[in-house]
Amino acid sequence: MQPLLLLFRKKIKKNLTDEIKEYNKKSFSLNNIFSVFLKPQVSLTFIILIITIYLIVPNRSNNYKELIKSQVGNSNMFVQAEQNFSKILNGKLKVQFASNNSDILKKFFFDKGVSYQTTIPVFNDLELLGVSYPK
Repeated sequence: MQPLLLLFRKKIKKNLTDEIKEYNKKSFSLNNIFSVFLKPQVSLTFIILIITIYLIVPNRSNNYKELIKSQVGNSNMFVQAEQNFSKILNGKLKVQFASNNSDILKKFFFDKGVSYQTTIPVFNDLELLGVSYPK
């Protein structure tokens, strides 16, 4: 009886091993991976995704390069803001247009030719005195 059980056990083990090997071949083959892209829903979605990435990514990098080129040395808006703040603290930069109304101050900038939308923050602890505009 023992040899029959051993033989039966070896046969089951071989069959299971063969099935596992076959399953592994099927599940990890490149054909199975690429066959997903043969489905119309997946392939169309993939094509749209690639086109979208192609159109968006290069345009953003060009905009950043132009911004970086325009913001060098004293043209850098952060450098200008720091210099202006230092001038205000030292009394070298005076208020050119006095008002505590933010809408009137926004109109002042618009009249001076500022082409972008200006935002004037409101702080509870600080009083708005006016603005200065570089000449």
